[in-house]
Amino acid sequence: MKSKYDLSISELKFNEIKDHITSIIIETMKFRQTTGGLVIYSGQIDSYVTTKLTIDALGLENVNLVILSDVSEKRRNEIIEEAYEIFSIPEDRIHAFKIRQIMNKIDAIEEIDPYISPELSHQRIHNIGHLLLKSTIARELVVEKTLSLVGSPKSERERFIARTLAFSKLKKRLKTQLAYLVAETEDFLLINKTNRTEWDLGLMTTWGYGHVGSIMPLGNLYKTQVMKFAKMLNVPTKLLDMTFSEIMPGVENKYQYLFELSFLEVDQILLRLTHELSIPEIAKELGYKEEIVQRINNFYAIAQYLHNLPVIPTW
Repeated sequence: MKSKYDLSISELKFNEIKDHITSIIIETMKFRQTTGGLVIYSGQIDSYVTTKLTIDALGLENVNLVILSDVSEKRRNEIIEEAYEIFSIPEDRIHAFKIRQIMNKIDAIEEIDPYISPELSHQRIHNIGHLLLKSTIARELVVEKTLSLVGSPKSERERFIARTLAFSKLKKRLKTQLAYLVAETEDFLLINKTNRTEWDLGLMTTWGYGHVGSIMPLGNLYKTQVMKFAKMLNVPTKLLDMTFSEIMPGVENKYQYLFELSFLEVDQILLRLTHELSIPEIAKELGYKEEIVQRINNFYAIAQYLHNLPVIPTW
């Protein structure tokens, strides 16, 4: 008998899930009465699987991509070329925005307070975000409060981190607006690439592009399962080696950064939290420190609130 914590996918199960997801994409497009699908594409595993499933559902001629990654022009062009090589989607159906140029246009961001960091006082917050978010300051906040900075900042450095995160989230919300601009102008269904691990942990910005869309095909697949799915869909080898994460500037592996665990290990803890095992039970069963399990539980608990925004009182 298969364990309820087993994330393996047999060939039979793979085909069942694949058929179900593609049928839901088709039904959603019919319900929304759109002419095609617009996939948020990053050139990484999750967006590859989402795009492949969307093409299987709607047909290649009905699928467009939107690239919103905050990368260099060279890397953006590489992603466009890779998408064409992998899926045969022509360049005129790949919508790529120069996010860095857009951010420069709104560079009315206050300079760093010399009181906090004299050597960086000439820099602007969003330009040094990657340095700060990889620092011990940010790591302390992750351990103590989780990344979302729940509660009011209690010091100058906490206020500084809060501002840095706010401007980082601004980027993701701008990306959402651009994605919807394309989708609504071209009459497309906006298709999100977020997986269940990210969703359950709240590893996206509220109203940012990881949080919204008309459909989220991978929303019930843990990262572990997405990787298995990708291999069954013959993902190109070079994509398997990519770990870059857009959760924050300068962080490549978000699971290792936040929890010092792989996504495989994080998924096993999440599975047990969804089955309402206690933190001591999970720590004992999997052999982790309770502090690590508690940290993941903090993210998981806050994510339940994020999923239901805005809060609407009922009686």
